[in-house]
Amino acid sequence: MSISVVSHVFFVTPTHFFNIKRMGTNNTFPDFGHSAAELSAFAISLDVFIISLKNGKIVRFIPKDANQFRVWLRKSGIRDVNSNESTTQLHKEQG
Repeated sequence: MSISVVSHVFFVTPTHFFNIKRMGTNNTFPDFGHSAAELSAFAISLDVFIISLKNGKIVRFIPKDANQFRVWLRKSGIRDVNSNESTTQLHKEQG
């Protein structure tokens, strides 16, 4: 017998609601064609997200709500290449 845990995260913004279904690694964001499990890292420039996929491809995405998308990426554990935390971790790993 297997048990699956399913949860829902609701983001409320002044203009719309997001309902993100989270089930294992099938963690997705509305209108974005990739699950969190496929993502490696991201950078932001003027509300354009440049995202590195684990398969080596680079995709660009302009979400309706850049802040909520960034929050989703960070909560999903996707590395922000512009973050001081990422730089600090890289220095620790390089020793």
